[in-house]
Amino acid sequence: MFGATLVRKHMAAFLLLVAVPVACVILVISFMFRREAVRIARERTTEAVERSARALDAEALGFALFTSALVNDGVLQARARAYASASDPEARYAAARDIEASIAWFFRITSRIGTVILFFDDGGRFVYTNYQTSGIDPEGARALCADPRRPDGEVWCLDDLEVLPSALEKPPVLSMAVRPRPGDAADSNIESILVSFRIPALDAIAVSAAAETDAGSGDARGGVVLVANRAGTVMLSDRRSMKGRSFAEVAAELEPRSLVIGSRIESIGWTFAEAIPLRVFTRNVDLMTRWVFAAFALVGLLFVLYTRSFFGDIVNPLRAVIARMGSVAEGDFSARADEAGPVEFRRLGAAFNLMVSRIDELTRQIVAEQKERTRTEIEALRFQLNPHFICNTLNAIGMMASIAKADSIKRMTTALTRIMRETLSADDTIFPLEEELKNLESYVYIMKIRFGDTFSYSTEIEDGLACIGVPTMLLQPLVENAVLHGLRGLPPGRSIVVGARREGEFVRLEVRDDGIGMEAERLASLFSGPREGGRGFNRIGLYNVRRRILLSFDPPCNLAVESFPGAGTIVSLLIPLLAAPAARADARTDARGEAEAEAAT
Repeated sequence: MFGATLVRKHMAAFLLLVAVPVACVILVISFMFRREAVRIARERTTEAVERSARALDAEALGFALFTSALVNDGVLQARARAYASASDPEARYAAARDIEASIAWFFRITSRIGTVILFFDDGGRFVYTNYQTSGIDPEGARALCADPRRPDGEVWCLDDLEVLPSALEKPPVLSMAVRPRPGDAADSNIESILVSFRIPALDAIAVSAAAETDAGSGDARGGVVLVANRAGTVMLSDRRSMKGRSFAEVAAELEPRSLVIGSRIESIGWTFAEAIPLRVFTRNVDLMTRWVFAAFALVGLLFVLYTRSFFGDIVNPLRAVIARMGSVAEGDFSARADEAGPVEFRRLGAAFNLMVSRIDELTRQIVAEQKERTRTEIEALRFQLNPHFICNTLNAIGMMASIAKADSIKRMTTALTRIMRETLSADDTIFPLEEELKNLESYVYIMKIRFGDTFSYSTEIEDGLACIGVPTMLLQPLVENAVLHGLRGLPPGRSIVVGARREGEFVRLEVRDDGIGMEAERLASLFSGPREGGRGFNRIGLYNVRRRILLSFDPPCNLAVESFPGAGTIVSLLIPLLAAPAARADARTDARGEAEAEAAT
């Protein structure tokens, strides 16, 4: 599942970040190349079509001059009159030979193939042709030349390429017609002249149409050549199906897939056009695009194979590590990963095995510590004394001292009872400062009974701080150290002062004495380890008090000691400004009442 997901994500990233952008770029470049190829082809095709149209226009102009020369040739006119007026066959034959000689001379100087028909005003005619025909319909040809829309003396081109339908080869011909001008008609018996010429360019188109097969037609590029007359009808095409149709219709049909370029033959008003399929121009671009896509597909396939192989080398070791992690999660710390494969996975396996070994070791250590803690708690419970039993015993001693009139013993037991009641029976770790000070007074009283009234004890508490909370038994070890190590053995008149003042959100507690002080070496070694300060009530030294502060509060809370030999010692504590538990004050009031009642008894 993990491997499949990783491979799918990688393949999706490849498709989105590589395959799709590259495909889009290829398509855009292909489109740009196709458009540029079509533009260049359009320019070249337009140039070729215009060149062909100009050539046909030059041919038409030359034939028009040829036709005009015939109608204006005086020799031909005279020979035509002689031919029409000949009374016997021999004279008529001789006149016909003269006419043929005149027309043949024109054909020789132009090197053309064609037909000339002279129509006489008496209904006769003369036909000259230099290629084989099977007969010509004279009346049809006369009707073409009698077009009343054309003025006399003007040479015009007929809108038809099949003026001679009886020709054996039936090639396309360019036909020109002319009628003599009215001023010349009096000297001529020629009613009209029809001249038809064969043009090589049109012959080539006709040959292509004749060779058309079921496989298609057109030029070598698959294009289509069209010649349309002034009416817009296709007269000639190398594709038979196009002939006789509207040029506009044919162009609209071809344009979606072909490039259609047309040019006007100015002298006769025809249109020469060529339609070439777009695939002819874009074949190389399309072929290149297909090859690029094929190469890209091959690269993609190779990438897929490489990805599967590459991620197989990654996923399989990861699966093994994940399986070992599952075993560890179920509590089997003996599971170990294989340290095999690439360097990275060997390191991963080694790190995993080291981690599992360390977790197993720590787990065993925690279990052992829990067992030891449980054993210690059970051992402590075995030797724990009920604080109420101790307090009741001390009260009994106090009553016996009262009966025996031993006031000092009674006061001492009362002070000790107070301390025991405040400490051993307390559930809270935070006391009101005033309660802590009362406990200190009881402790100082006991110390004075023990060592004599050789020192004084006083407090300097800033207003409003008596009701704040302080950790229980935090100041007692400091006072004990001041009595045992600072004042004991000195002459009477020494003092111990306990002070408290506010410093922002903190409270500074101080225990000062004017005892013997300490040297710098001893001062530097105070916190190197726990030390007992003699036989005090709790035997808790400065090390333990400082450690309680560091474990209970965040910096800058700490304990500091200032001392000079013969100048005394100042121990200061910086703790947060704490609030004393409200229930604690009520309990203290009840406890004091009970203690006073017991003391009175």
